[in-house]
Amino acid sequence: MVVGVTVVLSWAGHVHADSTREEGADRAEVSVGRTTRPWVSRMGHNIEYIRFGEGLWDDQKKSVLAGVDELLRPLKIESLRYPGGNLVQYHHWAEGIGPVEGRGTGYADWAGHPQVWSMEFGTDEFFRFAEGIGAAEAMITVNMPTSDELEPWMGTAQEAAAWVAYCNAAVDQETPIGTDARGRDWGTAGDWAKRRVANGRERPYGVKDWELGNEIFVTIKDPAWYAARCREFARAMKAVDPTIRIGVVGNDLDFHMTESPWNRALLEGTKGDVDFLIAHFYLPGINPDGGGDVTTRDVTRITLASPDRFRRRLADIQTTIRKVTGDRSKVGIAITEMACNLGCMSQDPKVLAHIRSQQSAVFLADTLLALEEGRVAVSNYWTLRGWEWSVLELYDGKIVPQGAYVAYRLFADYKQDRVCETAVRCGQLILNDSRREEFKRPAHPSLTAGATVDAAGKRIAVLLVNRALDGPTAVTIKLADEAFAGGSCRLSLMSGPPDAINDAEHPQAIRITDGTIEMTGPGTARCTLPPCSIGLAEFRIP
Repeated sequence: MVVGVTVVLSWAGHVHADSTREEGADRAEVSVGRTTRPWVSRMGHNIEYIRFGEGLWDDQKKSVLAGVDELLRPLKIESLRYPGGNLVQYHHWAEGIGPVEGRGTGYADWAGHPQVWSMEFGTDEFFRFAEGIGAAEAMITVNMPTSDELEPWMGTAQEAAAWVAYCNAAVDQETPIGTDARGRDWGTAGDWAKRRVANGRERPYGVKDWELGNEIFVTIKDPAWYAARCREFARAMKAVDPTIRIGVVGNDLDFHMTESPWNRALLEGTKGDVDFLIAHFYLPGINPDGGGDVTTRDVTRITLASPDRFRRRLADIQTTIRKVTGDRSKVGIAITEMACNLGCMSQDPKVLAHIRSQQSAVFLADTLLALEEGRVAVSNYWTLRGWEWSVLELYDGKIVPQGAYVAYRLFADYKQDRVCETAVRCGQLILNDSRREEFKRPAHPSLTAGATVDAAGKRIAVLLVNRALDGPTAVTIKLADEAFAGGSCRLSLMSGPPDAINDAEHPQAIRITDGTIEMTGPGTARCTLPPCSIGLAEFRIP
């Protein structure tokens, strides 16, 4: 058995792939082994610089919006990505520091690139926000050029290196940054450290993770050209701080390929200069109304099974990394944006309802399990607020946590020092023929699970993601360590109709409640999970 990875066995009978349905999903068995490995993944989020962090920053008080910090701290955010998103490609960071009246306005992400976005939520405000919500680390995305002709909105390697200096350098660091293609002399690292101190921050921010552009493949079609720019940027940035980690952008349009030609060429062209490959995961990407032979119930099943595509894609990316950089490669994977998606930038109420719903939260919990199973270095949900995928939403000033928030709240309690080997026996979700090639197989487990243990070995947490829809699932949990006898257990549940959403009228439609779990023998417990639900079983050993 592979340590720390969920192994799924089936109780289903003969599989027919002519419709979307379930088989044997009324029961499941989760076995937690003794073998463990360290937890390696960092879980995080995104916030954009526009509109004062999409309304989560109080510009009048120069602090986190009242109530936001209390809600976000329990999520134990380990990485907060800034300043975007696509808008990073029009963002000059140095226009967002110092006195507000002297700041720039950035560039908008549409034709003509008018300067319209306020830079008042700049670097220092971002870090005050991150510290206010208890975020452990930051990830910064830098503005990359997308053509040989350097347009006014494009960034340079020297600009990026100066940002590293502003965040990380000491005031006496004399490392020269150099003059960029526009003729601007960016001085020394110490010059920018002095600017930081003058703006009220003496101690360096110490940013380790830096990303070279966002979804750059949309504009750049030649991975070798992008790789050359990445080498230039990485070397300039690491000259300022050789301890930082640099990420390069993989091609999400190659999601269906076992090996992405872009990713392979990019890794070959940046070998030795970069530290992680970036992907964005947005699924399932289908019409929430169904259509054709796909019903709305089919859409829900496809949504709940979609994390299995992430699992396959992660394995493909890891294989490509090993082929190019070697079996002992230290090049990791970062998923800097991910969410349940059925219509990017759509304001269709049906789309919005679906991607903020209970089923989306269940999808997210399973995705987080998949990312940890895949040893992803860092993942960032899109986004804390804004677009369709908000973790928190504002309704006339009232803060309402969305389904994604509830999923992350449970996952924060699930994460511990070590991951236990876990095996699952359960039924299957059967997808129809039209999805067979997309998923590479028609049948998928109706329940996924993972288990963790704390450093003292006194608390075991088992996360249960029930992807079944037709009815409740009776779950038996077996712990390998029978010394648990005499300990206590509890079950936290997120359950409700798949289409439930939190809004101004129903702010608690999706929430965490206490479930029923009982010990039935030494190291054995039983509980029942409602359909389309998340359960967190906690066992405390005396």
